[in-house]
Amino acid sequence: MNATAPADPRYFASFDVFERYGIAASLVRTLAADAAPLVLDVGGFSEPLWDGFPSLVGAFLPEARSYVLDPEKRSGLVNYAAGSAIDLPFADRAFDFVLAQDTLEHIRPNQRRGFLREMARVCRRAVLLSFPFFTPLNQACDRLIQSLIRVRRKPELKALTEHLELGLPRLDQVREWIAELGLPAQLWTHGNAFVWLHMMAAKNHFWAQGAPELGRELDYVFNAGFAAQDYQEPCYRCYVLLGAGEPPQTVLAYQDAFRAGQKPAPEAEIIHSLCQLLVGMVGSHEAERRLGHGNNLLEELSRQLVHVQTLLESRLADSENRLTETKGRLADNRLAETESRLADRENRLAQAGAQMGAWEAENGGLRDRVTEVSKQLWAKEADERLRYGKGFHWVESPIVAEYMNRNISGDPAVNWVAYSARKYLAPRRGPRVLSLGCGGGALERDLLVHQPEASILALDFSPGAIELAAAHAGEAGRRIDYRVADLNQESLEERAFDIVYASSALHHIAGLERLLEQIRRALRPGGVLIVNDYVGPNQLQWTPQQVRIINEVLELLPDRYRRRVSDPNLFKREFPGPSPVEEMNRHDPSEAVRSAEMLPLVGRLFRLLEIKPFGGTLLHMLLQDIIGNFRPDDERDNCALRLICYLEWKLIEEGRLPSDFVYFAAEPLPG
Repeated sequence: MNATAPADPRYFASFDVFERYGIAASLVRTLAADAAPLVLDVGGFSEPLWDGFPSLVGAFLPEARSYVLDPEKRSGLVNYAAGSAIDLPFADRAFDFVLAQDTLEHIRPNQRRGFLREMARVCRRAVLLSFPFFTPLNQACDRLIQSLIRVRRKPELKALTEHLELGLPRLDQVREWIAELGLPAQLWTHGNAFVWLHMMAAKNHFWAQGAPELGRELDYVFNAGFAAQDYQEPCYRCYVLLGAGEPPQTVLAYQDAFRAGQKPAPEAEIIHSLCQLLVGMVGSHEAERRLGHGNNLLEELSRQLVHVQTLLESRLADSENRLTETKGRLADNRLAETESRLADRENRLAQAGAQMGAWEAENGGLRDRVTEVSKQLWAKEADERLRYGKGFHWVESPIVAEYMNRNISGDPAVNWVAYSARKYLAPRRGPRVLSLGCGGGALERDLLVHQPEASILALDFSPGAIELAAAHAGEAGRRIDYRVADLNQESLEERAFDIVYASSALHHIAGLERLLEQIRRALRPGGVLIVNDYVGPNQLQWTPQQVRIINEVLELLPDRYRRRVSDPNLFKREFPGPSPVEEMNRHDPSEAVRSAEMLPLVGRLFRLLEIKPFGGTLLHMLLQDIIGNFRPDDERDNCALRLICYLEWKLIEEGRLPSDFVYFAAEPLPG
């Protein structure tokens, strides 16, 4: 074999999937000869296993015209339909071959006879069923693997849960149902039960140890070198060839081509030994030491948190003394200078507000000087090099970034830009992209990394931000068209763009209805709107429950995590809650002006293709101005931060908190 030849991706499929679809493919090829048969796979849904994955039946029978029907409503597979397996929505004798690979055991027992009749009804040549069948040993194997998963505190496998709840089919019953149909049939078994048990136990061990890639490599070795020999009794799975139109002599004389020329493995010792060897290596002293170290760190953190909780009453009792001492420490020239600057800023903002009111009264409420204040503010905020990297903003942590990435892309190493670009941008040739509220231009530069052929127009209402973005693009050698525009009033060119990006932009727009209509008109057929934004309460008026939970978690943190990054002499003792709306309007009247209305308004003009909440409800204000205290090179700090992320997500999953930040992609509704 050529050492440089690419690996066949089918060999990375789970060993039991490979066996049953390998047998099905061999049967269809043997009976269909050189024809391109029409094949239906009932219950054949699968998550995509590799790029360009059509479906399981399509991967193992690429020459066939194959279709998949499954109750799972998610699409993404080629020729896929959602529907009921016990009432197939097809005409009689519609398909040459009908497959049901490990589907029968997931049908309710009182519906299994009817399911078999439906399979035969829509088939004109042959039906092939595979299913794990009941024996005390097979039931015990299922129960043992399910118990192993529970001990590991991992999510249970739905398939095994249904095996145990519904009961595996009994061969004597299946034979009775076949006899009632009056069709020729042949039954045989495959897949040694002890081999299945060893493989499942090893793969779940790798999964629990954070090394799922070892399970895929073990599958490859098994599938490439052992699968065709895996039929020594006692077996775990049964196969039924039912002749719906094939002559009886063809059905009864059929020999499983999958195992042709292969002798059964006498003891399967090679696979047993390989599983034991790999499990032993993964569970070696070094791995156990690291796991023990992590557990010790978590235990230490838990003790610290309990200790802090125990001392809470005494700390609250002497809080007045501590506040007095803090004021004394802060009464220096630096603090005085800081307070003076803040007071001066408030005075200037108040003057600007007064001037704004007078000017508005005189000029009938037209755009006022507050807009100019916002422009200047966002010109400063646009420079990511000044805004981030100081340990102030809540997103400035690899742990928080991984948490958000996992919630959006499913991969802690893939952020929302890379995820959306790979899914919607990169597959298009020479796409035209519009970026709304571009700020300092980081998004546009990242997009061109993923799709260098893209033509990008980027808009922002701050001239300072546009000037900065253009300069950064020039430094990076990128050609991007940057323009100043007020998105509340801008008219976009009709049917001009393939993709519209809006990153943290829509929550600044007062005229959301008008802008969304402009976006809908500006997208070409097949175009997509991609948004990453804050959708929490308008003008950051967080709920009392949200404020209470933030403060409860804040109280549990040791002092070394609560020291303010903006002024190390201060500690973040309490989150006071939202600023008054009047103060929000003085500082930046566009901030979250209609954020809570965004998703409902989008739903009027667009159809959501996907929506991924990614949190921030707790982390945003809890970690603001203290995130720099969690050092990425300190495993104890990382454990504490992961616990906080986990807590937020559990609160969101249980419905106690909403997600303040979401990513979504949407396409325009017709009209």
